[in-house]
Amino acid sequence: MLRKTSENKSKIRSEKDFKRIYEEYYRSLYFYAKSFLKDDFNADDIVQETFFYLWKRKDELEIQTISGLLYTDVRNRCINLLNHRKVKEKHLQYEKAKDEDTLDSMLPFYEEELMRMIIKLVKHLPQKQKNALQYKIIGYSISEIAQKMLVSENTVKTHLLKARKFLRSHLSNTIYFWAFIKIFKNF
Repeated sequence: MLRKTSENKSKIRSEKDFKRIYEEYYRSLYFYAKSFLKDDFNADDIVQETFFYLWKRKDELEIQTISGLLYTDVRNRCINLLNHRKVKEKHLQYEKAKDEDTLDSMLPFYEEELMRMIIKLVKHLPQKQKNALQYKIIGYSISEIAQKMLVSENTVKTHLLKARKFLRSHLSNTIYFWAFIKIFKNF
């Protein structure tokens, strides 16, 4: 059993004591951690870390109430993990915003260069795809392009799809690919 020391404090004396504590408290500590984290895997990890800490420091710790020590340790570990998640999420949001800001600030330069590259690539397209693409870039709708080209709307969509695939395949290994995606996202 737990060995009493001065001032009514206890120490874990043997593996048997530790095993009894583990069996008595594991389940309730697990649900306590899960109530904070809403996550089975991390709740289990937190409780295991708490018991590992208890075992590792069993000779040093003088315990007034074992339940107080265990619940406090689990709570603190849960709070630390939740705070770490918040910091990590903020960092990811910052990095994402920074990347988007960088692309947005460079977009005018990329757009100009991208348009030069597209003009060069468009020369290699079949005439009908080239016409459909040019009308689309100017701002005509699918139905307006169909009327101008004297074809169905589905045919225009097919021409644009093939043109877009051609452009994407030729731009995919360049720095301009992301600018192409951003500029022509609804294309």
